[in-house]
Amino acid sequence: MPAVRRAADHEVPGLRRLGDELSPGRRERGSAVGRCAAAVVHAVRRALHGRVRRRLRVVRPRIPRRLPPRSPSPTGTPSTRPAPHGGACPRGRGRPDRVFCDPPVALRGLRSWRPGPEGASRFAKRRPRLLRHPQTPSLRLGRARSPRIAGDRRLLRGQAASAPCGRFSSGDAPRCAAGAGHRGPRLAFRRESLRIQPAGADVRDFPGWDSSSRRAASCQEPCHATEDREHRDPRLWRALRTGLGTLRADLHVPERRPTADRDGPGNRMFLMTRKATRFPALRWTSGAPSMHRTLAVISWMAIVGALPVCGAIADDDGLFPFVISYDAPDNATNVSAWLERPAGKHGFVRAENGRLVTDVGPIRFWATNLCFDACFPEKKQAERVAARLARLGINCVRMHHMDSHSIFKGSPNKLTLSPEQLDKLDYLIFQLKQHGVYTNLNLHVSRWLDEAEGFSGRAERPEYDKGLDNFEPRMIELQKKYARDLLTHVNRYTGKPYAEEPAVAFVEINNENALFATWGWGQLDRLPDPYAATFRKLWNAWLRNKYGDTEKLRAAWNAQAVPLGEEMLRNGDFREPLDRGWNMERDAKTEVQSMIEQAGPDGARVLRIVVKRQGEVSWHPQLTQAGFGVRKNHPYTLAFQARSDAKRQIHVNCMMAHEPWERLGFETRVTLTPKWQRHRFTFVADRDDPKARLSISNLAPGTYEFASFSLRPGGVVGVEPDQKIEDDTVPVLRQGEMNLTEPARNDFVDFLWDTEAKYWGGMYRFLKDELKVKPIVSGTQMGYSPAHIQARLDYVDAHSYWHHPAFPGRPWDPQNWYVQNEALVNSPAGTLGGLAATRVVGKAYTVSEYNHPQPISYAAEGFPMIAAFGAFQGWDGVFSFAYCHNANFEPRKVEGFFDIKSDTAKIAHMPACAALFLRGDVAAGKKLLTVPLSRDAERKRLHQTRTAWTLNAGQLGLDPKWSLAHRIGLDLSGNGEASSEKTFPKVPDKTAVFQSDTGQIRWDVSEKGAGYFTVNTPRSKLFTGFVRGRTFELGDVKLKIGKTRLDWATVSMVAIDGQGFDKPGRILIAATGWQQNSEAKLEELGGNRVTLRNRWGREPVLCEGVPAEIVLPVDAGKVRFYPLDESGNRRAAAPVLEAEGKAKFMLGPRHATVWYEIEVR
Repeated sequence: MPAVRRAADHEVPGLRRLGDELSPGRRERGSAVGRCAAAVVHAVRRALHGRVRRRLRVVRPRIPRRLPPRSPSPTGTPSTRPAPHGGACPRGRGRPDRVFCDPPVALRGLRSWRPGPEGASRFAKRRPRLLRHPQTPSLRLGRARSPRIAGDRRLLRGQAASAPCGRFSSGDAPRCAAGAGHRGPRLAFRRESLRIQPAGADVRDFPGWDSSSRRAASCQEPCHATEDREHRDPRLWRALRTGLGTLRADLHVPERRPTADRDGPGNRMFLMTRKATRFPALRWTSGAPSMHRTLAVISWMAIVGALPVCGAIADDDGLFPFVISYDAPDNATNVSAWLERPAGKHGFVRAENGRLVTDVGPIRFWATNLCFDACFPEKKQAERVAARLARLGINCVRMHHMDSHSIFKGSPNKLTLSPEQLDKLDYLIFQLKQHGVYTNLNLHVSRWLDEAEGFSGRAERPEYDKGLDNFEPRMIELQKKYARDLLTHVNRYTGKPYAEEPAVAFVEINNENALFATWGWGQLDRLPDPYAATFRKLWNAWLRNKYGDTEKLRAAWNAQAVPLGEEMLRNGDFREPLDRGWNMERDAKTEVQSMIEQAGPDGARVLRIVVKRQGEVSWHPQLTQAGFGVRKNHPYTLAFQARSDAKRQIHVNCMMAHEPWERLGFETRVTLTPKWQRHRFTFVADRDDPKARLSISNLAPGTYEFASFSLRPGGVVGVEPDQKIEDDTVPVLRQGEMNLTEPARNDFVDFLWDTEAKYWGGMYRFLKDELKVKPIVSGTQMGYSPAHIQARLDYVDAHSYWHHPAFPGRPWDPQNWYVQNEALVNSPAGTLGGLAATRVVGKAYTVSEYNHPQPISYAAEGFPMIAAFGAFQGWDGVFSFAYCHNANFEPRKVEGFFDIKSDTAKIAHMPACAALFLRGDVAAGKKLLTVPLSRDAERKRLHQTRTAWTLNAGQLGLDPKWSLAHRIGLDLSGNGEASSEKTFPKVPDKTAVFQSDTGQIRWDVSEKGAGYFTVNTPRSKLFTGFVRGRTFELGDVKLKIGKTRLDWATVSMVAIDGQGFDKPGRILIAATGWQQNSEAKLEELGGNRVTLRNRWGREPVLCEGVPAEIVLPVDAGKVRFYPLDESGNRRAAAPVLEAEGKAKFMLGPRHATVWYEIEVR
């Protein structure tokens, strides 16, 4: 019932018209059910008072046998066909004051209407022909036996006569007009009539519609109202079949027009309420109906008119289907004019003085990603994709994951590029170029070499050979071969190789791939031979180059053998109950059992752990023991035996037993098998801590057994007696087993740095010197690799996601995942501040992957926020991740976490994002705050942390929240002074309002849990966040949002071609709230975690209509207001109200759309 009440409160016009004689007070006070009942009573009263006759006559129109050809219309509105008698539509017999020019439909049991000679109507006594429009499923209406719609054969050929509706005088009936280009019918139920109309039709295409006045020519009343509501509720059909009997209607058959969307909305039936003036002709199948039957029919008509409020909306809780079309119509939603065509017309993109430029000046990229097979569409699809991307203001596409398998399709291995796939890629890039869209070519992303390419041990190597391909010589050579084959390939459609193609703006060497990151994650700790031997030889060669011989190495590393001391753990042999020394951490969700048994190796007692379900956090359950301390630079030796019921990997570490819970020099991953294995690790503590603990975690569901735990001070550190650099036997340091002194650890960090620098420098010089690549080149993303290494290339890049999907069990398990369902607006700076902190001052900067993944309920906030924020920070490119991951380019449902192609709530705001970032509506910040980081300072930082993720301004003393007020970044020049808390004081935690120094951006968290983000520029306005009944002043534009499902919304407003909101031109408004696939099942997991598992739902996407009131600083008489359909075309004009001399517009669910157009004259 609450859902029904909410839906009814939206004042759907069908219900309001049915109860138009009830007082306003009664309508507002009544419940939804009461209003439905009142509508029924009202209709019955009309019947009893004679307003509807018991027996309605069939109105027989006169339709000319041959129709004159359509004449073109210079105004772009549908042309009209003059009738053969003086330009007026023929009048119906017996009623000269009534004109029904539409060909009627005879239902089974009635005589079929057919046009006769000289325009006279006649009736055929034979069974009516079945009318099937080529793009229309058959429509069945009726009672027990569904009658079929019949009509003239010429209708099948798209030659339908059409005519005005409404009531006219005998002398001034308007000319007939025909709708065109519609895709399938929809049933339009009105208070007085039932009419079949094309789905997705614009009211301007309907008969009698005059484009200048937006009213039917010569109509005494508006022929077609401006308020539509579409439904697919089968109960409406059931109501018609059971209650309306044989109802006769007018038929508009569209002129056939080819469409690629044969499975789209054109082949679906819609129900829509629409205003009109008269009942249609109505006739019973036999005899005169009884009064009871008459009342039943009229009652059903009233109920069907009210059903959009009382039933259909209640089922979907106010949602309506809306998927933004995949074409590129020329309307207000098409901003392709902002792109330079063709791409590259002003020369190559290059980096100068920290900006990307062409021959005519700076250039920015509002961009996206295509992945896997999406990089290789068929030609027709390539044309549609390029046109749609340009329509949305996207001017660059990153070709991602091409090397996974798609580009080798049909080849015997992953060494030979497929000519057929290259041709598809060529044509796509050609089409993108023609539409003003540049290309970013990724070289290595996800090619994983195997036996077919001559590489063994794939299962034991890092995923996609990340990190490994930074030093493995054969892999590096194959990367160069791939680059040569791709970049020197001549695109036969452009006539140029990609190395010399100005429409290729970027070349990226290796995605999210760096030796530092892979080693830091422990993924090189268990490398098989020959890769481990290669890594060890490189390490020993580096040591020889620095120290010369082993003796000097031993002296420098302070190698020593410290005798083992006393046992530091209690109950390590499990001879006492588990709680004597040990603790099994768990939470409310964790299901784990633990027991001590006798059957261990060599008669030892065994701790048996059976995990049935992991906890709400990934580290639960975990086995821990605290109560001991460690000393800096002192060695410790840990030993234990373990096995599991299957091959599994666990995490073992020595860490703080208190906040901030940091590691103390030891963390490793241990692989367990069904066989008992003994594990021994010697590590050196990196700091003093009297309260340390041992932790065993990452216990996935399964069975584990442990025995004979021991932790003792002492052990052999440095170089073993039999290890020498002369014979390459000094082992590589494992990430979790830093059993060396501080000088040794620092040497290994320096070795990683030098090895990476050699790889990136070598690949860059190969591309530039040997292949003569003219597009700009980057290495990999910031954080994976040290800043000073990546800054040596042409530009720097970064990735970030707001609450990336988490997989507690198996990676990318479709049944076991979740996202944190939280809004960024409640976390000032958040991911955006982190991205700003990694920017390198003086280098061009892009973010080539960003998204707020589905099914986060607030995901629509992401792109508008980063568009505005990135423009303020002065970034050069922002890439959404991703547009499409497969060859299904035109679905009608959201397909996964990242693809935005069918994500209505994100796509609707793309033109606004292009305006904010690409067009430059948001000005760059006035002040720049930098954190200096010299090369020596970077090395020192890496010695301490052994990870490149700490090389950003936020980790070096600058609170990322400063990015909400000023531009920020890293200064690698070495000329600045080291930063500190005194240099950049921390932003107080109580700060609730953040304002950019340009005054255009405001981030407000003054109300707990109800933050919002606004942008106010002369040509763009943006609101995203929680409403809480507040009114928002965006300069001279006032925005007041009504109640939504989450009390949250995103509203963008953009002057498309005008100079402001008070100047002539078109304004595009997008308003989005809740969105989901039909029948999607969102599951709450607690802690703001949600999942769909594999229940993503079916098509179409359902959207919430956001109720809002917008006031513009312009006279109401100078504007027109149009809800837009899925293609962005105008529907019927909506009313423009006046508020204190200004124009006021009412958005809402009654329009069943997410975007609107305002035309200021």
